[in-house]
Amino acid sequence: SEDSIPAGLGISPGKSALVTSSLVVSVNEAANAESLAKDLMLCDVLFAHALFGQAITEALEGGGGGQDFPNISSVMSASAFLVKKFAGEAKLSIVNDDPNTKFVARGVNEVASTCKKSCTRISMAPQAGDGDGYVDIVLVMDPLSKFAQRLSPLFSFLSHVFQGELTLVLWPKFGFEDLPIKTYYSYAIPRWEEGGHGSGNSDGEGDEGDHGIGSDAAAMVWPDPNLAARFTSLPPTTTLSTQLDTPEGWLTGATQASLDLDNLKLEDLGTTASTMVAEFEIESLIVSGSCIDQTATAMWKYDEMFPTGLRLMMARGGAPAEANASGDVSVEISAETSSRQGVVDTMVMKNLGYFQLKAGSPGRFDLGLVPGCSAEMFKFPGGSASKTITVSSFDGMLGLELDVERSNPRKADVLQCEVLMSENSPPSSAAASSSSSSLASKKTAKEKKSGGSWLSKFLGGGASSGGDNGAEGGAKETLNIFSVASGHLYERFLRIMILSVIKNTEHPVKFWFIKNYMSPKFKKILPEMSKKYGFDFELITYKWPSWVLRQTEKQRIIWAYKILFLDVIFPMSLDRVIYVDADQVVRSDLMDLQRMDIGGRPYAYTPFCDNYKEMDGFRFWKQGFWKTHLRGKPYHISALYLVDLKQFRMKGAGDELRILYNGLARDPNSLANLDQDLPNYAQDIVPIFSLPQEWLYCETWCGTKTKAKAKTIDLCNNPMTKEPKIEGAKRIVSEWTSLDREQQDFVTAAFPSLGSAASASSSSLSSLPASGADAAAKEEEEGKDEL
Repeated sequence: SEDSIPAGLGISPGKSALVTSSLVVSVNEAANAESLAKDLMLCDVLFAHALFGQAITEALEGGGGGQDFPNISSVMSASAFLVKKFAGEAKLSIVNDDPNTKFVARGVNEVASTCKKSCTRISMAPQAGDGDGYVDIVLVMDPLSKFAQRLSPLFSFLSHVFQGELTLVLWPKFGFEDLPIKTYYSYAIPRWEEGGHGSGNSDGEGDEGDHGIGSDAAAMVWPDPNLAARFTSLPPTTTLSTQLDTPEGWLTGATQASLDLDNLKLEDLGTTASTMVAEFEIESLIVSGSCIDQTATAMWKYDEMFPTGLRLMMARGGAPAEANASGDVSVEISAETSSRQGVVDTMVMKNLGYFQLKAGSPGRFDLGLVPGCSAEMFKFPGGSASKTITVSSFDGMLGLELDVERSNPRKADVLQCEVLMSENSPPSSAAASSSSSSLASKKTAKEKKSGGSWLSKFLGGGASSGGDNGAEGGAKETLNIFSVASGHLYERFLRIMILSVIKNTEHPVKFWFIKNYMSPKFKKILPEMSKKYGFDFELITYKWPSWVLRQTEKQRIIWAYKILFLDVIFPMSLDRVIYVDADQVVRSDLMDLQRMDIGGRPYAYTPFCDNYKEMDGFRFWKQGFWKTHLRGKPYHISALYLVDLKQFRMKGAGDELRILYNGLARDPNSLANLDQDLPNYAQDIVPIFSLPQEWLYCETWCGTKTKAKAKTIDLCNNPMTKEPKIEGAKRIVSEWTSLDREQQDFVTAAFPSLGSAASASSSSLSSLPASGADAAAKEEEEGKDEL
């Protein structure tokens, strides 16, 4: 009745309204039933969300004990309780209540309620007697799986965060042909201490700085200076290798280790030590995502929605800047400051439009289109050639949706544009040059006057340790060598290879090393060796994308890095590079190879020798599947190859190889020698230029008759004799011993402690078969356990 309605609500006689504890909503008499129902639902949602926000805010303010940062356990418990409480009152669907969810939930509940021996129930109670919030977790898992190995260290941590019950339903697989788990696993996870932070009271009342938790409760130690992944009771005589399992947004590297992390034997610690400590650091944060051509999608041309080959560059924001005539920002970064400013570049893949850049730390960054085809054919929404992005945390920035629009609605093909530019541009050196002329078709008058934008400035010179690689101003062309090594033994081979390269050329040399598996010792030695012998170097890496099928064995990951990311792992300004195996000795000037005309092919390999008939039984490519697939084409060895990066990128070779890899790698019986099988399998799509045989000699396959003409000698494993690597090196390569002595004398003189340790480590490993690019190496790698 009218008498029962408070006058303060403002509802006139004869009018209708919806009244809640905090809202009065007038109801329009003309509204139909459907619109009224929608209004009621909206009001219900608003009411519930208002309660969520208010209640959680009160929990945050009241649970902190006057501190700015309340205890994480209290916050999560309060939030969980409020979500559960108000979801029931407001009839909100917090979890998508679709039929599949209901079906799965029924199955999980049935299993959890009936299982006995296969179930383990763990009580989670961060604070005794505290009933604010309850989480009931049912986890069904295979106890002998990688998933279970990764998750199990978290159970103890979760028991301090949530209150409730965790039910583990163990559901193992059967019929194993091999051990399902071959690794030891440990988590670097925050510790919990009883009694809270700094609580010295015994009466259960915490100090003012205890985040509102008494001494009977556990508190997370954060930041934790002793945060570490700890292994105990490891076998001392087993050879182990280490591999980090990190968040997607991190690039990490080892900074300190007393033993070889790739061939780790705890017995090498000796009798005076029982613990080995290795330290790692976050080197970069990943900025990655998908680039979408909005012009193509608006025209329903979804086959063109990824702007393949579009070149992007990024620099830390805050550099001196000026606006050009079009309003774009031109950030002045010279060759000397490019490294300090953290300038990085990449190209957009055909695969999902994926791109990846590296940020040194959280902050604001300027993201731009590289001058030339990319900047002329595309702009960011609004017409700008640059934009600002913010990496706000140490999670990096993953899944970034980068929209671009065409400058002209017609088809925009960056790769085809660069092909035409390459054909019409003046002849240039085949050696890698840092000149920006290969990327930009012209410069504005202002760019010429000022020296160019931050993008072209970077392209004009300045790598992190190599400076300008070009042949401008009469300087000699730079010879670019690419390699990778893991473990102290192969780093010893790598130093020998470096000496053999620089002793056989008069040209400046720049080495490009994949740093993912480089030891801390080698990282210390390399700069000093660079100064001593006058070569440049740069450490490169690329985070394995989540959509590329992952390898689990360390050696196979290294093989994959040799072939899968060639188009994006190097700076866009690099034109040509030669891969040389770490255990190879060079006897000629590799500049002859870098300058070689390879007929427009993206890369050039040497075919396997076939003149040593005693090895015919091991030439698998001359029989079965490979014989049929190759159809007379040669099978090439991957120990030495030239990559024409311009052709490789313009023809989309990297995209094609990744597509093939994702299809083949699902079969465990394919790609036994990943870095070698993949390019040979793909010859119909990505053709190979076959180098003359003298460019790569391997005694195992070539015999001894052609050794005198060899330009390089590779220490291939011999499946018949299984001769140890170092013994074979001393016997096959006459100069190997003197080169080995020279590099060891240098290490000992520059780093007395490292020299003796490296010598001892290499000696202890000299009888081990090496991890090369053939099947014999695969057997050795499978004999290792992994941390």
